Amino acid sequence: MQGTESEMSNVLKRHAELELQLIQQQGGIEIALRDKRNAENDLDLLRDKMKVLLKEKLELENNMNMIQKHELTRLNELEQKFSEVSEQYIKAKEELAALRVTEINLNE
Repeated sequence: MQGTESEMSNVLKRHAELELQLIQQQGGIEIALRDKRNAENDLDLLRDKMKVLLKEKLELENNMNMIQKHELTRLNELEQKFSEVSEQYIKAKEELAALRVTEINLNE
């Protein structure tokens, strides 16, 4: 009977140890699951922030493109006006030169 009681005691002791290990593992699993949920929540928040930043980036790029188009249009208009004024200036110089020749001819 002593051997059986000793064996029974050992079995109960081992059973208690296994239950303790199981409880510790379950606690570890619960902590891991909580950490996983927290990480998923953090990841969702970061995704939301990234979406907002990407939207702002696209808006800035669109605004920049509109500004660039406007400035290129304005630059083309200014180049065209400069070309017109340059042509008018050259014609005016040619007319002035012709008038001087006429004036010289008249004075002779």
